[in-house]
Amino acid sequence: MIRDKIVFSTSGKMQQILLRDDELDLRKAIKICQSYEQANKQIQEMKGDGDKVHKIKTKKHHATSKPDSKQEKKTTEAHKLKTASFVGRNTI
Repeated sequence: MIRDKIVFSTSGKMQQILLRDDELDLRKAIKICQSYEQANKQIQEMKGDGDKVHKIKTKKHHATSKPDSKQEKKTTEAHKLKTASFVGRNTI
């Protein structure tokens, strides 16, 4: 009785799907209706996303100037000291 109410209260494509099933019971009718509604919801969401454009932000890389030779030498020496103490050797 409730199954018949579901079938005849729907219209269009959903009603056609329900009427095609020869062994339709209440549980199947509810499952078919839920699946149909979820599919329509997803279709509408996919159609709606076509209007939106998402911008991708990119970082611009700036050319860096080379440090002067004194600064470069200090950095290199400091790096060597850290590396040597990390390894456990005193190479310098």
